[in-house]
Amino acid sequence: MSGRSRILAGLLGGSALWFTTLAGPPAARAAMLQEPADSARSAGQEFGELLKRWRAGGEVPLARLQALATQLAERHGRPDAARILESLSALTAAERQQGFGIEERVQELRQELGAAFADGVRDEDWRAMQAEVEQAIRQAFEDSRGLADRGARAQASSLRAEYVIARLEGRTSSLSAEERDALSARALADAREAIADCDAFGIVRLRLNPMESLARLEHFLGHMGAARAAFHELATQARSIGDQPAELRARAWLLRLAGERGDTLDAQRCLLQMSEVSPAKGNWVLTREAAMRSLHEDRPLDARRILAGFEAPAGNDREQAADRRELAYVNALVQLRLQEPAEARRFAALAAGEGPPASKGSGRFEQSYLEARIDLAEGRPRQALQRFDGSMDLAKLSPRDQGAARTLRGEALLELGDAAGAKLELERALAMADAQRRRALAEPMSKLGGAVHFNVIGEWEGAGLETVALLARAHLALGDAGAAALACESWQSRSLRGEDSELERLRARAGEPPLLTPLTAKHLAAWAGRYELGLVTWIFGADSGVVVHVRAGKDGVLECHGEVLRFGREYVHETGLSLRQLAAEGIDVTGRAEALAALLLPQGLCDHIGAPKSRSDRLLLLLHGPLEAIPVELLGLRTAGFDEQLRLLTLPGLPASEPGPAADARALARWALLGSPVDGASSEGAPRLLLPGASAELRELAQMRQGSDLIVPGQFSRADLERALRGEHCVHVATHLVSGRADERSRFPAVGLRLDDGEVMTALEIAQLSPRLPLVVLAACESGGGRYEDGEGLFGVSRAFLERGTRNLVVTLWPVGDRAAREFSLAFHRGLLAGAPPSEAARQARLELRRKDPGAGDWAAFRFVGRD
Repeated sequence: MSGRSRILAGLLGGSALWFTTLAGPPAARAAMLQEPADSARSAGQEFGELLKRWRAGGEVPLARLQALATQLAERHGRPDAARILESLSALTAAERQQGFGIEERVQELRQELGAAFADGVRDEDWRAMQAEVEQAIRQAFEDSRGLADRGARAQASSLRAEYVIARLEGRTSSLSAEERDALSARALADAREAIADCDAFGIVRLRLNPMESLARLEHFLGHMGAARAAFHELATQARSIGDQPAELRARAWLLRLAGERGDTLDAQRCLLQMSEVSPAKGNWVLTREAAMRSLHEDRPLDARRILAGFEAPAGNDREQAADRRELAYVNALVQLRLQEPAEARRFAALAAGEGPPASKGSGRFEQSYLEARIDLAEGRPRQALQRFDGSMDLAKLSPRDQGAARTLRGEALLELGDAAGAKLELERALAMADAQRRRALAEPMSKLGGAVHFNVIGEWEGAGLETVALLARAHLALGDAGAAALACESWQSRSLRGEDSELERLRARAGEPPLLTPLTAKHLAAWAGRYELGLVTWIFGADSGVVVHVRAGKDGVLECHGEVLRFGREYVHETGLSLRQLAAEGIDVTGRAEALAALLLPQGLCDHIGAPKSRSDRLLLLLHGPLEAIPVELLGLRTAGFDEQLRLLTLPGLPASEPGPAADARALARWALLGSPVDGASSEGAPRLLLPGASAELRELAQMRQGSDLIVPGQFSRADLERALRGEHCVHVATHLVSGRADERSRFPAVGLRLDDGEVMTALEIAQLSPRLPLVVLAACESGGGRYEDGEGLFGVSRAFLERGTRNLVVTLWPVGDRAAREFSLAFHRGLLAGAPPSEAARQARLELRRKDPGAGDWAAFRFVGRD
């Protein structure tokens, strides 16, 4: 639906009837089971009709009104019925009639506006009627001033506030800053006055309208924390009186706010809460959000299945037509991801056919954007560009829409061979996305993990990983592979480098610029020059990617070589998942691993790997996104694995501007050895060892490393682990990785390290300790895993260490047996004691384990994450 058709959407949800269908709050539902379900509806309808007649001056049996008010309060959870009756009884008949007259006029205005906009109103028609509408609203408001009937006053104030909010949301481009400020202040005053009148008169249901206006105004003004709190209060109060439509509207707004913050956890909670109010198959908001999330996570088949389960409305009113249009629109997007442009074009025509022509505003942009994407899919980039010609002012679009438009233009220009023009458009899109991110960081009530972040195609910010991938391609087309590598790292290593840390949030809230230095070519050279074979970085969008090899050449000159990869994130994810599962089961994956290496690695690097002189050389792989879960330790070329060809280091991104000095032998000499948790006293009174193999492992390590701090079984407490993590020594932890206490403020999952007697130190708690250690061995099953956040990586225990400054880690990608864990750990420490750096010690330990058992189920699970 066009922006003009939706301008007064807020007016259509309100009603001047205080009592209609009553479902009752949860506390009252048990009582409602004692009588027919329609009893609540009939009581509410009879009460409303009698109240209306009485206020209009008719004769009404007050005893019956009182009895109905009592029934509504005691059986149906509506105590405000009695309060309303009491407040009206205190008025004279004339005062009640005056108030009723104002309320009737307000209701007529609502109905007229609803009818006028049900089928859409053209801009020129609206301009002709706008002055008359505003005069009628203003007159009703002025006539209500001084009324003793505060319920009628609340109706008039609420209508004026709703109208202003709708105008602000729908017509901001035609208003000056002074006009917007004046209208915002007026709407704020009207909504607050309406709420005060409702409170004084005891009207709970009518109070929801100005509450919604206040919440929407906070959102319009950019006060996202206050808006979130206001919509939460609205949802809670709507539920308390059983107003499902109002609750669903509030929760739909909360879902939208979660999306704007990129807070996937909160969005999932909102969807769950909405599903508790209304079943998904008949609720378009639920269906749309679930489908769009699947689509933006690059799961179009799931999105198509979700859409197929929705029962599309067959009616012709405004909301039903809007739902059908959006259904067709989302179906078209899904068909595009399924590479079916003809079907996408058919759905696009259906979307355009529902409702009035979209001549201006967001409706026109949505349709143009959809058709331009289809043009690109059909190989017609020039036609795609023409969709956004000079007649559409991109600067007047919302930041998200403008970012999406510029990304699309960049892709089209790239297809036409104009790499310079594409670069300019894509950089503008990403700059706008970064501004959105800074606004999210500045929001006082936003959570630490709730800053806006990228998904694949920019649902939240208007620019996403697809934009970055296209920008990297543009740099390659311009012959600047170094700039492509910087683009990959600048956008994918942000959270790892602390760009949404608490310090950065405080600076953003104070209006100060970011403290962290942006990555530069000098920083990239520092990292690449540290390792003999340099580094490799990747970026994957929806359908393509870029890989860049960066190496310090002769005289320190940076050598960069990049290639475009003709596959996207979903292919990498599925291929890596398959490789991982087969390897964990001990199945020979040599052929698959070689094929994947040939796909992922640039040819220039392949020429260096395997040469005799390179077998002790180090290579740093920056495993972004879905690559982080792939067992790259299995990869290799010409029938030999990486461990036989080079020394492998991995990181999920660059954690700092420069690698810093290497950990020296002295720093690697002192250790804290902890783990082997016990499970309290058994029936015989002795504590039970949960990991007997871990206990033996720790004692053997203590014998190897004389003078280390050994925490024996039965003494693995929270205080012991905290002391070790706050110290300066290396740490070896042998325990289970288990579920812990969830924390809604954190993006870290509810997993952690098992301590004695069932205690758990979670990933969030580890991060809060800020361990800055030279080396940590996490000898726990799947300690290298976590919850995947697209564009950010795997968030788990290992990420908690890396983000807070720990230099090197040894983790496992999947569960391994006690024997393998013990043998790897002993071999790793023997290598360190012999003077090998951590990456070499890890390689030697894997090779030793592989010689004993060639199957990849054990040795390939151990990963070194760090920089030596």
